[in-house]
Amino acid sequence: MLGRIAKLYYEYNYTHQQIADLIGWSRIKVTRALQEARQRGIVHITVLSDEPIFLESEQALCQRFNLQQAWIGPPELEDQSNSNNLTTVGATAIQRLIDPGSQVAVGVSETLAAIAHAIKPAELMPKTTFVPLQGTNPGLVTPPTPSNIAAVFASAYGGRAHALAAPVFTGSLEMLRMLQQDPSVQKAFNFTASSDMALVGVGGTAKRSSIILRADLTEDDAKALRQKGAVGDINARFFDSSGQSIETERTALVLGPSLEEFKQIPIRVAVAAGPLKIAALRGALNGGLITSLITDEPTAQALLQS
Repeated sequence: MLGRIAKLYYEYNYTHQQIADLIGWSRIKVTRALQEARQRGIVHITVLSDEPIFLESEQALCQRFNLQQAWIGPPELEDQSNSNNLTTVGATAIQRLIDPGSQVAVGVSETLAAIAHAIKPAELMPKTTFVPLQGTNPGLVTPPTPSNIAAVFASAYGGRAHALAAPVFTGSLEMLRMLQQDPSVQKAFNFTASSDMALVGVGGTAKRSSIILRADLTEDDAKALRQKGAVGDINARFFDSSGQSIETERTALVLGPSLEEFKQIPIRVAVAAGPLKIAALRGALNGGLITSLITDEPTAQALLQS
């Protein structure tokens, strides 16, 4: 039935109401059937235009925060139960950014993981390499680790991926120094340092807004970070409202590049949206931690109005 309804709508230009009258359904049921036809792949729609939906807002973000590029997706609608607009705009943006033979460092982010699964590059790029920006979150099964996200990207592009079999947070300074001297860890971070681009998420300091806080840190750790002025993190490196590094005894044990080392990567793309991320995004933008942003319209407007 989904195929019949799709043909009536897309090939014969029947309206939703005309289809409903013809087959004896309600108009709402027809609308849902057309949505399901797209979700199941019965219908494929291609829009032959590169024109951004929110061009003025993207230009305003770039001018206000000295960004190289910005991509803004529409807000989620209440009936979009099987859709994620941020994933859609993110996949489009990243497909345009990644060039053949480039080396891409990958952080940890639920949305970035979804983008990796959704991305459909126009061509395979076997010489493109994806490397993790940090180690594994020990207690976290989903979303995947940076190494796993890198592997999914590499699979989509037919490229190569490197893994980092080490924890994000080490148990002591002695363990941190020992791991930093390990040849496999040094090799992984050498790849990171020489990357052309980084793809990252931005975490807030509320537990629900940060994978790092959920998986690796306690509420006492989070409280200590907030007391020092932390508003967010990139790759488990916390920062304040001006983008300056914030460290506690616990976060000093992170195995990964510092914020200053991260800033040496030429193109740094962050994907994040939502009320719990606004303070963190503002801090990252103020500190020049990111050069490009993928977000949604409500978040963009909140950043522009701040």
